[in-house]
Amino acid sequence: MSKGLVDDAGKLAWRSAQQLKDDFGVDFHPGVTVTKVDSDGKSVTTSDGKTVSYDHLVLATGGKPKKIPIDGKDLEGVLTLRHVGDTKTINSLVSKDSDIVIIGTSFIGMEVAGAMIKKEPKSVTLVGVDEIPFEAIVGKEIGTAIMEVNTLPQSLCD
Repeated sequence: MSKGLVDDAGKLAWRSAQQLKDDFGVDFHPGVTVTKVDSDGKSVTTSDGKTVSYDHLVLATGGKPKKIPIDGKDLEGVLTLRHVGDTKTINSLVSKDSDIVIIGTSFIGMEVAGAMIKKEPKSVTLVGVDEIPFEAIVGKEIGTAIMEVNTLPQSLCD
């Protein structure tokens, strides 16, 4: 969603469960959660009662947007990006008269900044605690290399 602020869920679909099975041999279990991990037995139990064995377990639980603990975090116009509805709200509020501030200079923040620039608001400002965007995730050296090939105007990154 963040790469282009896509607000049509149909355009976000990657592959169906059947396509994943047919094309890649992946068993996709949508709408269930893991309720137990048995590291000795190398298996996980899901909320639908199934047990799935594994050789290696990767925890890729995704992320949740964080509201920073400051006054004003719940005011109108302060938004987070997690769902298609969030994207629709963001898109509906952005205009050529908008001054946009994005808090966060990691992957989502930078993708949103790139998408916002294409909407030609009055201004886009990135705010982050790191000296270099992506620094907390990939380190200063790689973050610098990313910035050297990044398509964002350098003024956003100064």
